[in-house]
Parts: sequence; C-alpha cells; structure tokens
Amino acid sequence: MRTELKKRNGLRGEFSATFERYGRKVVKIPNIYGRGRARSMEVVTLLFREVKDSTGKTVTDHLWFQTCKQWAILGLKPGDKVKFEARVMPYEKGYVGRYEDESARETDYRLAFPTKARLVGAFADPLPLLGSAACQGCGGAKPSGERFCERCAGGPMD
Repeated sequence: MRTELKKRNGLRGEFSATFERYGRKVVKIPNIYGRGRARSMEVVTLLFREVKDSTGKTVTDHLWFQTCKQWAILGLKPGDKVKFEARVMPYEKGYVGRYEDESARETDYRLAFPTKARLVGAFADPLPLLGSAACQGCGGAKPSGERFCERCAGGPMD
C-alpha cells in the first residue's frame, strides 16, 4: 500500500515524476441497453517512476495514468521529467474471482485528475511559443516549414 499517498487522501497537490514508457490495457464498457455482451476497447497508459511531492519526498515508486489531453500534448519520451497537479484517490486493486474465496481485493491509493502538466529539465520551455513558430507536439521552437521540432520527431504519440 502507498502509505504516503494514504496520508493525503482526497487532497490535491503538485507532484513530479519521470516518464518511463507507454503501455496498453483493455477497458470493458458495459452494455447500457441491458442485452448482449459488454464491449471492450484498448486504451493507452503511461508509466511514471520516482513520483515525488512538491517537497521532493518520494510518495510512490511508480504510477500508471491513462492517456489524456494533458499527457498527449507533452509528447513524452522515456526519461522526460514532468511536473503536474493531481488529487489523491483510493481505488480497489486485486483479482476478483467467481467465488468469494478467490477474491483478493485491497484498497490502495493513486493520483487522479492530472492538470497543469509540464516538462521540466533540459527540454522544458517556460513560455511555449505561439502560432506557426511552435512545435505541434510540445509547444517548443521548431525549424521553419516543419510541423514538429527535432525532439518530437513526427508527433507526440510516435
């Protein structure tokens, strides 16, 4: 269990982390009409390591987020350091079997509803360029006549 996050349950705060890789997971969508099978779709996930609070204290060793507009516009590459704000929320994790004796559920804590995500470090630009001079992937400077800078190399999700 993430005890540092448990202490902050329900609170919003600023966090920093290192992006490691993209992943995928299948999410089931219930059938709203009550007949037939539930549908499923694949969503892109992001793995962050070394998640720290605003004071630099480690709150968890890793954390997964589903992709959203906040992450997509950054065009994250492995090793990128990011800062963001998020709310600490509980969730149920573990296996749910058909029978009660097969279930192994427990409450853990996660960061949810990320906002104000930004890159920090070597590639961070405190004032992204506006208009045609801005990279469409990260908002930084790009060569004239190109859509993306050298760092983004073709787009934010490549």
